[in-house]
Amino acid sequence: MTLWPLWSPRRKRPAGCANPARSAAFYPPGTVGRSMNRLQLEHLIRAAGDIAGDDEIVILGSTAVLSQFPDVPEQIIHSVEADIFPKNKPEMATVIDGCIGELSPFHQTYGYYAHGVGPETARNLPTGWDQRLIPFSRWEPALICPRVSHLNPRTLGPLSP
Repeated sequence: MTLWPLWSPRRKRPAGCANPARSAAFYPPGTVGRSMNRLQLEHLIRAAGDIAGDDEIVILGSTAVLSQFPDVPEQIIHSVEADIFPKNKPEMATVIDGCIGELSPFHQTYGYYAHGVGPETARNLPTGWDQRLIPFSRWEPALICPRVSHLNPRTLGPLSP
């Protein structure tokens, strides 16, 4: 009798409630199909800063819009994740991803998560983007992000419902 290892491509993944990645039962009630809001982004930034031991967190992607426009309509941002990395300790992005990333207990509890990325993720931003970051020093740790005009418009949702 051959026992397939856990990583084997022949191993079938459970469906429905047994597979939290595909099941609405995995997420807290009322969070499925919702987009991240400003308070949730602040929560992620505080958690990421604590995990990384860094007082500056860079956010990339569509959720960066929330830092400059806190009341943006939910139709604009269709995401429950934020692409982030610690500015002074980018190597800690993988630790952030493991602690508060997708399918983590944090994600299961709150319904949103951080995707730990590296500075190389910003390669499509305009040259010198890192010299024009917008600081939000009232937060601890400070959130810094590219200007909305630097973001890729394809990552944003439609401007009208």
